[in-house]
Amino acid sequence: MWIHGWLATHRIFDAAVDETRRRTDRATHLAVDLPGAGSTLRDAPKTLEGLVDAVLAEVAASGNAPTVLVGHSLGGLVAAHLARRLTEPPRALVLLAPVPPTGLSLPTEVRARFTRICEEREGLRAFLAPQVGREDVLDLLLAVADDVPVTTALRQLAIFASTHAPVTAPPETRRLAVVAGARDPYLSKAFLRASFERFAEDVTFETWDDVGHYVPAEAPGRVADFVSAVLAGQGGTA
Repeated sequence: MWIHGWLATHRIFDAAVDETRRRTDRATHLAVDLPGAGSTLRDAPKTLEGLVDAVLAEVAASGNAPTVLVGHSLGGLVAAHLARRLTEPPRALVLLAPVPPTGLSLPTEVRARFTRICEEREGLRAFLAPQVGREDVLDLLLAVADDVPVTTALRQLAIFASTHAPVTAPPETRRLAVVAGARDPYLSKAFLRASFERFAEDVTFETWDDVGHYVPAEAPGRVADFVSAVLAGQGGTA
């Protein structure tokens, strides 16, 4: 199961999911839209619990317990909390530039800038361009952001910028991999290591060069290699 982040929809995973399917033809993949974004007709919830409830409903509707949860950014926060509530906990978590399980404390000026981006999308290109080195990736990020209404974006921002109760990975989850982008201006490997050290005892941390915050859009082939290796029960390093 693939869970997207803030100002995004499941489409940010399209290339990575397609590549993973080619490598794991027997696996079933479900990339969900969080409520209020993309194709969903439901209002965006105001709490993390509401987001997790919505994804649980997607799991129930699919009829399949996810073996691996892949979460990007806000989706990493959702995946960490979802893992504890699934009847059958996932075998592995793959978290790409994830918001930590306890949330993300943003400086006042950063949160103000994020709020302006939610309300005034004209500034989104200027915000993203320094972080993304390729025009095709920038175009994708702008396209998926168009499918996220202002209200949804603001509510998601409030959720990931809030403080949440600590959780730990289920004992059944044998593998947890956290990927940081070397060019991510907000979530460094050192910060993520400190944030996840209480979530699980055995965590694999990687930093990918030439990648920023938008890992699934910037490096879909590498994400596919990584997730395929996890699905196969191998080491995650690709």
